[in-house]
Amino acid sequence: QILYHKIGSDPKSDIVIVKADTKEVTNLWYAEFTTGYKYLMLYGFTDVDHSRVYAAPLDQPISANMKWISLQPQYGPPLQYVYNIDSDFYLVTKRDGAENHKIVRAKIDTSKARSVKDLSELTETIKTQDIIPENKNGNIENWSVIDKTKIVLIYLENAKYNFYLHDLTTGKRIQQLLTDFIGAFYRASYSYGSKQSFVELSAFTLGSGVYRIRSDNGKVSVDPFLIGNPKGIDMSEFKIEQHFATSKDGTKVPFDIFYSKKHPLDGTNPAWLLGYGSFGQKTIPYYDAFMLPWVRDHGGACVYMQIRGGGELGDRWHEAGMLSQRQHSFDDYQAVAEYLVKNKMAARGHIIGEGSEAGGTVAMVMGNQAPQGLFGVLLPNVALLDMLRFDKYPYPDQYIAEWGSPQKPTYFDVLRAYSPLHNVDVKKTYPAILLTQRLNDDSTTPAHSFKMIAELQHSLPKNANPLLM
Repeated sequence: QILYHKIGSDPKSDIVIVKADTKEVTNLWYAEFTTGYKYLMLYGFTDVDHSRVYAAPLDQPISANMKWISLQPQYGPPLQYVYNIDSDFYLVTKRDGAENHKIVRAKIDTSKARSVKDLSELTETIKTQDIIPENKNGNIENWSVIDKTKIVLIYLENAKYNFYLHDLTTGKRIQQLLTDFIGAFYRASYSYGSKQSFVELSAFTLGSGVYRIRSDNGKVSVDPFLIGNPKGIDMSEFKIEQHFATSKDGTKVPFDIFYSKKHPLDGTNPAWLLGYGSFGQKTIPYYDAFMLPWVRDHGGACVYMQIRGGGELGDRWHEAGMLSQRQHSFDDYQAVAEYLVKNKMAARGHIIGEGSEAGGTVAMVMGNQAPQGLFGVLLPNVALLDMLRFDKYPYPDQYIAEWGSPQKPTYFDVLRAYSPLHNVDVKKTYPAILLTQRLNDDSTTPAHSFKMIAELQHSLPKNANPLLM
């Protein structure tokens, strides 16, 4: 249900605006005001990829009998409000197979608003016109509107955030903003009709904070607004670059490498690799003070890898590291390490491979699969390591959906082939390994790490490098 509550009033007097569905299965209702508070948007979801969409003009009292307009009465690809200029609504959607989203325009006719007992009685689907087509190289992650008719679309394009200014009414791309930015984008904020908006960013070469996008006499600029740079550190000393390694099957794997200009990459640098590669999660570089001494004082490089299984290149990139395809994640991780050595960006044997949870699985697999001597240290944090019994521990459903069930023969064979616990190679010398674990973790049970360290120390009693937890 959706209820309307006045602050300070008795919750018992709350008005039920939308009742629970009686004819459709809706797992979640979500409501938001449009910019300018002229309409109330309503979304009903069965899952994140299927929604129904309605709008209510706010020239009427908020009540249980509000009049609604249907934009998308049947469950379909999400249709989300972006902005409106009077009755022209601009929406972002995956309609018509636009996997990376596109911007469409729809005209709202308030004369068609009706009060009904059940929203399923509204059956008209609104017609839309494509304004900004899908970008095949990147997904629309967010947006920010300035000066009423200009929109900044924030794309994750080839595993890098790019900011493009468009004319909202025509869709024409005007310019790219922040052209040298390599880092993390968190959120955007804007007000109806304002000539400025704000974005929160984090990058090694900038620090973390808020930037202002401003329109002045038709010209758009981006300026620091509230930045938390560390005192005593010259951020211009650092450099971050994007590169692409070639994985075992020929796939280009993006990664970002951060280093100090005072310690040029010459093949002698140590490197600290970070990757995840599961659940569509994104591994994007961000300002991390912990890494500054490693880079500035020890001449190290910090590497953020966008290996398959993550969401940095969209849904297909995620799917390419799921279930029976998970070996791709491990091949990608190893390919980046080998690229660094081959291109004299890091020293062989001086590479740290780190990952947490699902990323910790990948890091530990490197101990079993990577050539001896490539890595110097492995840091699997809170990792899933027994892939034949992970379904016996709490909350297995999310992992089974991502990697498959060991109870099914097809997936058992895949899981058995890479399960870190079951593939320790007694003929190899392993790099130094430090397993870390949260003892009260109920999503990644400590049994994984306990069994893994026991297996390593039992099978490799004379390993030249320490095997610790």
